[in-house]
Amino acid sequence: MKFTLATCVRNEGPYLLEWVAHYKLLGFDRIVIFSNDNDDGSDALLAVMEKAGLIEWRPRTLAEGESPQLSAFRSLSKELFKVPAEHGGYLCWFDCDEFLVLKQHQSVQELLSHYNHPDALFINWKHFGSAKQQNYQQNLTISRFIQCDSTTTHNKFGKSISKINSELYAFISNHRPIPKTDNQWGSVIYATVQEKVCVAKDIVYGNHPRKNSESPIYHDICQLNHYAIRSQEEYQWKAIRGNGRLALNDDKKQFRDSYFKEHDLNSETDTLAADKYAKLINEFIAELPEAIKTTNNQVISDLINHYRVVLSEKPQANKVTKDQSSWLEAFAQQDKLHGYSIEAIEKRLAYSSFVGDQLNYVFVETPKAACSTMKWVLTELENRVVKQKQVGKESNPAMVIHLRESHRIKNLMHIQSNMRLNLLNKNTVVRFCVVRNPYARLASAWADKIRQKEPGYERNWQLIANYTNTDSKQCPSFPNFVRWVVETQNPKHCNPHWRAMVNLLLPDLIDYTHVIHTENLADELQEILNLIAPDKDANILLKKHRTNESLPIEWQNYYDEQTAALVAEFYKEDFAHYGYSITSWQSAPKSLSASDQIEQLKEKLNQYERAALNAIRSRNDIIFELIQKKHTKSPNSIATSTKKTIQKKYSGTR
Repeated sequence: MKFTLATCVRNEGPYLLEWVAHYKLLGFDRIVIFSNDNDDGSDALLAVMEKAGLIEWRPRTLAEGESPQLSAFRSLSKELFKVPAEHGGYLCWFDCDEFLVLKQHQSVQELLSHYNHPDALFINWKHFGSAKQQNYQQNLTISRFIQCDSTTTHNKFGKSISKINSELYAFISNHRPIPKTDNQWGSVIYATVQEKVCVAKDIVYGNHPRKNSESPIYHDICQLNHYAIRSQEEYQWKAIRGNGRLALNDDKKQFRDSYFKEHDLNSETDTLAADKYAKLINEFIAELPEAIKTTNNQVISDLINHYRVVLSEKPQANKVTKDQSSWLEAFAQQDKLHGYSIEAIEKRLAYSSFVGDQLNYVFVETPKAACSTMKWVLTELENRVVKQKQVGKESNPAMVIHLRESHRIKNLMHIQSNMRLNLLNKNTVVRFCVVRNPYARLASAWADKIRQKEPGYERNWQLIANYTNTDSKQCPSFPNFVRWVVETQNPKHCNPHWRAMVNLLLPDLIDYTHVIHTENLADELQEILNLIAPDKDANILLKKHRTNESLPIEWQNYYDEQTAALVAEFYKEDFAHYGYSITSWQSAPKSLSASDQIEQLKEKLNQYERAALNAIRSRNDIIFELIQKKHTKSPNSIATSTKKTIQKKYSGTR
């Protein structure tokens, strides 16, 4: 008899490995993880865990108004119900903050055998508080939090391990199986050493146990430790993720401060989970492939940085007023949000849209399609003086343009909702974007973000190496990069530099009057300037503001039939919507024969290409080192240091 454990996650990267290890040790045959809208890097961890056979990963893009959990409950139940009841086994839904603790058994198989395999076994929660911890620590949840309350009425509720039986149940939910009829729900019993104790009918049919003063709490044979809040910092992360049972745009989705206070229960100490499982979990993790452990560490680092940036921008950047949230409801009802939530659309437009001061145009950016150049052009149109500021480890000063505060050009979310709708509908408003051949765009993303070692490249090198079993210290090849993108990334939610253009530009929502193609940038931009700034010359603006261009390598030379086929499928909507041919990778210029073009091209470009790349890499390193030294050295000392460092690094380079 097989046991299946399932869960739904969103941005819960730091907890996944411990949780999976725990339930593997308890004997679950299958662990199925549904995910949606991850932007913390955890998709990479889920991908390598699936590749290693630890889990089955089900990434999803949800329809507007769709509940992540409820849709998963029905989907997996339907799938498992196809198996005859006598062979179906059991299914349970435990969240990543829930850890089953067995007091008299070693596995779930032994536990259910103890009760002679009932239709469902109901296990009470045991709620654990914050233990007064303020911040996240990279240690096991079950070891960090040992303060709890065994008597709180929250513990009357819990989760069930339910038999996969389509004759009895419509589907299996997280707390209980959902009966098909009013009078037949099977044998649903509590996990307790007492003689068979049945769960009351009203609870099986959805009444909350806390409403019944006689609802029992049993922790004698097992308990489901519920770490609902963890530390104060981690609770803030949870609040941002929201309630997984509700749709992403539900106005009740967010957890409130009162939830933390209500669940911060620390009156007792319980170390059973840590005593029984911590050592075993650590040993299990230690034996896993290095790719999983390395990816796990990177995901944790990325998530911490992600949330700390988000929280530093709150409340202004993330606060959505009724006025803001209502303007997209009509579009959502017409299914024009490309499968995104209203919240996700607003967040994207707050960064990617640009509105003229005269409200005469709307521009939406596309990364790797003249993105930086177009932003500089807009600053000239709006007479903005760009404030110079260091951008992370980036040494190219032109990249400051990607900080909204550097130019203060309005975005759509700065505009009142009634005027915002006019901007999207009015015939006199120019709405434009820039697109690029998907083959060329992805090759450019690889050349800049991977090959040219732009800031943050180390993480991507490691992730690609983990997935393709290659050396993480060598630049990933373009075919391996393409494999990693296509096989592990979601075209709706992946890095914007290789996200599908239709998912960045949202053409169902925004009725563009002009679509500029980078292949004809100057001429098509001039058509727009004739409407919004007739005194401006596109060629002059582009010559003045061309930035961040990739090295002039012919992108067609990077493709073969297999790589092109992967890209054509991944970006099929882009090819169809923006008129690019899926055979364009075969077109000129391709001056070298198919058999030897790569080797000849490498030899031809070897001297100046490598020198250019090394110069760029060295420049980034030099300037970053100098910034770090800035607080401890005088200007003259810095100048001397700069000269010596450059002489040392560039000696022998012409």
